[in-house]
Amino acid sequence: MPEIAGDDLIRSAEENDTKQENKAIKGGPKAKRLRILIAVLVFVLLASMVLGAVVNVRPSMTMEAGSAPPGIEAFVRYNAKNYSFISDLSALDSTRPGHVTVNIGGSLFNYTSQLIIEDTVPPEGSTRSVLWPMGKELSADEFIEKTQDVTAVSVSFNKEPDLSSAGEKDVEILLEDEGGNRTVLRGTVRIVSYYEMLEIQGVRDPNPGDHSNDSMITVIILD
Repeated sequence: MPEIAGDDLIRSAEENDTKQENKAIKGGPKAKRLRILIAVLVFVLLASMVLGAVVNVRPSMTMEAGSAPPGIEAFVRYNAKNYSFISDLSALDSTRPGHVTVNIGGSLFNYTSQLIIEDTVPPEGSTRSVLWPMGKELSADEFIEKTQDVTAVSVSFNKEPDLSSAGEKDVEILLEDEGGNRTVLRGTVRIVSYYEMLEIQGVRDPNPGDHSNDSMITVIILD
């Protein structure tokens, strides 16, 4: 009997040693490295999810001025059904070139993108011939019948015409829209003297002896 009890004590001591070794292993360097590795893997997984969602939303989207606002599919590369606009694009003025910040909501996070409105189409227009008194200041707008562009168009001379002498002359009219696109139109101007203007309008000289430009303009207005 005493021998059997001694064997039990030995086995019990060995089991205790094994438990202590297992505890030492759990709390040892290997366990610590394992915990660090698991933490890194979890961090990488979460970072990948966040980065994937950010990459999925395009940082910018370009549209032509005057076009209808793009849908959410234009901003999201895939799974667009999981995203929606926070910004109200229905109020967007697409005739004004520039950058507009667009806020987008996702299943986990909100994102921002830039909507770039570009005007790449040159303006169009037509001109008319102009009869003009010699020496009087002339505006390029006098030659324009109409202009067409989705943005505002400015009108100017591509080269200032010579108004100091009578005769028919070619002119170049420059159209420029808000996008910086330019179109050059051509027209003609007939520069006439004071007496020629009276004859063309079929009226007598209302200011005999006074042949100033101001009196010439008075004749044009009264006719």
